[in-house]
Amino acid sequence: GQNIEIPIIDKRTAQVLNIIGERVQLMDMESYETFELEKPPDLKGELSQGGNVLYMDVMGKRKILQVL
Repeated sequence: GQNIEIPIIDKRTAQVLNIIGERVQLMDMESYETFELEKPPDLKGELSQGGNVLYMDVMGKRKILQVL
């Protein structure tokens, strides 16, 4: 049998620290790591500084899913 690697999809909460154009600076609410992501064009809800978002991390690739 083949050993197929199943990507682990990790959904996490982050706080919006800053919004710079199409880039969003976030802080993970568990690890307190800060990082920047592209603002997704299809995002539902308004991003606001200090607000929380749900993002996913799939094998090191991160994407904002929704505004909480």
